[in-house]
Amino acid sequence: MFLYYEEGAPTEVVSPDLFVAFDVDPHQRRSWFTWKEGKAPEVVFEFTSRGTKMADQVHKKALYEWLGVTEYFLFDPLDEYLRPRLQGFRLQAGHYSAIPTEDGSLISQSLGLRLQANGNFLDLFEIETGRRLLPPEKLEEAFYESQTALQKVEAEIKRLK
Repeated sequence: MFLYYEEGAPTEVVSPDLFVAFDVDPHQRRSWFTWKEGKAPEVVFEFTSRGTKMADQVHKKALYEWLGVTEYFLFDPLDEYLRPRLQGFRLQAGHYSAIPTEDGSLISQSLGLRLQANGNFLDLFEIETGRRLLPPEKLEEAFYESQTALQKVEAEIKRLK
């Protein structure tokens, strides 16, 4: 999704790989306009590649800091361009400070998650419980299993009526 950050300036745009915004209307959007939403997202993730490594580490980092993005994470899925391959920055007094690693993982205070590189993937764990969040393919599988179970329950209810 494109993130526009200056009203009336259509070239002032960035396209984060992933972002999270809290306390906004949950309607569908084609683009994010900071002046319409009243703010920038709270958390941004960039997945670094050969073509984006400099922009992710310099230009986008400075832009997100200027926009007031609370946490900024960089992940190098192929472990080729960043050292360490998972990096995080937290806004403090208007400037980014590196988030210290804990056993190679990072804590997102905004999301309440611990982030950890696992091969080419980023694993997410709830801080409070330590429970690993399901990756997208497992989440989709669990969704379809729950839908199938729900259909069986609905069929049984109809049969009993």
